[in-house]
Amino acid sequence: MKKTLLLHHNRDRSNDAKSFTFAKRLAEQLHDAIEVECSDIDELFFDVSTDSARIYHPTKLFDVADFDLVVFRHVSTFIEEARAITIYCEKKGVKYIDSYLNRPTLDKMSASFLHWSVNLPVPHTLFGNHDEMIRRFDEFAPKAVVKDNHGFKGEKNYAVSSRAELQDILAKHDNTKFVLQELIPNKGDYRVLVFNFRPVLVIKRTAGQGEYLNNTSKGGTAELIDLSSFDQKLLNMCVEASRIEKLEVAGVDIILDAKTQTPYILEVNQAPQVSSGSFMEEKLEKYAEMLKELIGEQAKI
Repeated sequence: MKKTLLLHHNRDRSNDAKSFTFAKRLAEQLHDAIEVECSDIDELFFDVSTDSARIYHPTKLFDVADFDLVVFRHVSTFIEEARAITIYCEKKGVKYIDSYLNRPTLDKMSASFLHWSVNLPVPHTLFGNHDEMIRRFDEFAPKAVVKDNHGFKGEKNYAVSSRAELQDILAKHDNTKFVLQELIPNKGDYRVLVFNFRPVLVIKRTAGQGEYLNNTSKGGTAELIDLSSFDQKLLNMCVEASRIEKLEVAGVDIILDAKTQTPYILEVNQAPQVSSGSFMEEKLEKYAEMLKELIGEQAKI
């Protein structure tokens, strides 16, 4: 029997009964020829890493990939979640409507699913219901990172060592959507500037003493790396990440596991401090070169 999943979100939970009644009546109209399941998007939980991904319901125990068709009835403000689901459906061969929902957004969670879908390496990342996130914290022991799904420059980004710490942060920022992510042991990370889908500068960022954030905005130091000496495979990953996110000007943050040397794409920044931060002259030069390329060699800048 074919299976259909109806997804909705009701800000007023008293309206949930209407959504479930609609699903029941729809199943009756179909004479049970198609199995109909119904869920609020807010009830789903998101799990993605380099080699696998899941979007599942923690209590009903279904996976979105179990269905033949996913129908977004109304998503309210859950655009990021909806986009991640469409990416997941496309990768798993599940039909969905409406297709407009698969459009670029800038949040960390759906970007992780996007990178996974084209086989780019991503840290193990969880998103969704707080109770489920707290329950699964031990998978990241002894330490993990919890950060604002829309955060930038290291804001609302915390290292946590216990369920209690995680629960406290989630409670203090009740209106913020967080992702929980494995903490990659590292000796710094790399900001690769990709202009017009070509790597132009590599900046190594190293955290200050006793800190875990490598961001220069959080006190990290910056070092310019010779582009020709940087691993070409890593540069290719950065270009692919900028292409899949459709960003001609991108700052791709990539990190190497200090123990295994496994690379991970942390995120792709749309506004990568081109007009501020370290190595302004070098960035300005490369930016001007990009404009010449885009406008044409005959342009006088």
